[in-house]
Amino acid sequence: MFPRADSTPAYKKLKPMTVKHQPLFYDHVERLSEPFSLMFRLAVETGTRIDELRHFPSHQIGKFDTSGLDVVPMRITVTKFDKPRTIEVPIAIYEELEIYKFSKQRISNTSKRNQLIESGNMLDATDYLFLSNKGAVYSPNTLEKHFNDLRQHLISIDPTWYYRIHDLRSTYATNWLQNEVAEREVGYDFLMDELATLMGHSDTSTTEKYVKFMNEEASQRSAAKRKNNNLNGRW
Repeated sequence: MFPRADSTPAYKKLKPMTVKHQPLFYDHVERLSEPFSLMFRLAVETGTRIDELRHFPSHQIGKFDTSGLDVVPMRITVTKFDKPRTIEVPIAIYEELEIYKFSKQRISNTSKRNQLIESGNMLDATDYLFLSNKGAVYSPNTLEKHFNDLRQHLISIDPTWYYRIHDLRSTYATNWLQNEVAEREVGYDFLMDELATLMGHSDTSTTEKYVKFMNEEASQRSAAKRKNNNLNGRW
């Protein structure tokens, strides 16, 4: 017999970090060696996918006049479906990217990469930011391993902290929606097109799951508030 079709709506499969769990992430992600701590925080703050982190461009970093900016627009080209897009990097993260780019370790790794390119042992001559000690981009398995190390550490502190690396992307999307709704005083649906652009979706059908997730969460909060008011005699 064929397996049953998965009838679970896409938005119910999302698992962004909760408000309770996000401080744990930020408090302990620094225990990872660089650049993995920076890469994972970059994912949460910009919504980049694993492959986009691995091939994050270096050439733009250090060339922006960031005075007065809250976010720095950066164009990434190695994306899903090869659809380039511009992401918004918070200024604090951007400044860390600058420091990392010109760090002694990365300069050494870049030198190794250049030697591989010159010898013909590496065909991709793109200047990526995050490089291993061998001068190559990190493999997905390497990122997964370091994220697993972080997860096991956080579970030892709070057994309910269980997230996968791609949950960082949904955390970005739901945080962005929540912040924009609070600032602009609009509904989540109003922001769908803008979020689709930031996430690199070809159309809003994929973005819709994040909006539905937030709408349902808002509905549940509203229902809980009404229930509490009824229990406390406030009508």
